[in-house]
Amino acid sequence: MMLSVSSKKSPYFEGKRVYFTEYIITKELYNELLACEEAAKTKKATDELMEEIAYCEDMIAEHKKHKLHHEKDVPALRKQYNDLNNEGGEGYIPHFYTFEALAYFEERLAALKNLKK
Repeated sequence: MMLSVSSKKSPYFEGKRVYFTEYIITKELYNELLACEEAAKTKKATDELMEEIAYCEDMIAEHKKHKLHHEKDVPALRKQYNDLNNEGGEGYIPHFYTFEALAYFEERLAALKNLKK
């Protein structure tokens, strides 16, 4: 049994070319599709905003759990820790939380909450 090959363009990939059939939709359906696309974009933007707000809140909470240092003091503290615990060689050096980073996350959170309104 032999299958006949249609000369009509297909919406599938064929070789390196992509063929699409011609579709005709009504104006109402077109407007509905545009509205759905706008709703999806709005939902995505809202979700991204909420995700960034949650991240900033988590970082603020994390910074408040630890001892805070000034940014200018961190290189000396890292060197001191490395010399004391790693004998000046390579090894683990902890993250030092800074007042400046905390202030940045607090400012960013306030700006994001203003955007949310």
